[in-house]
Amino acid sequence: MSQKNFELKMNRLEEIVEAINGGDLALEEALTRFEEGVGLIRELSAELREARGKITKFVETLNQEVPLDVPDNS
Repeated sequence: MSQKNFELKMNRLEEIVEAINGGDLALEEALTRFEEGVGLIRELSAELREARGKITKFVETLNQEVPLDVPDNS
């Protein structure tokens, strides 16, 4: 997942939402853009799940290598 690609997809999704909310689209065009938006949401969600998995693995590895015990100041 590249950050640029993710941002381009987010920007396109925002454009679609604005166009649909604007109310100036014909029904067929609104449906076409809605379908495109749903596809983008699926792609973005998959990319976020992948990133979350990588972060989780990284944190687990970090915790195994360097315990993050916080001293008790009581």
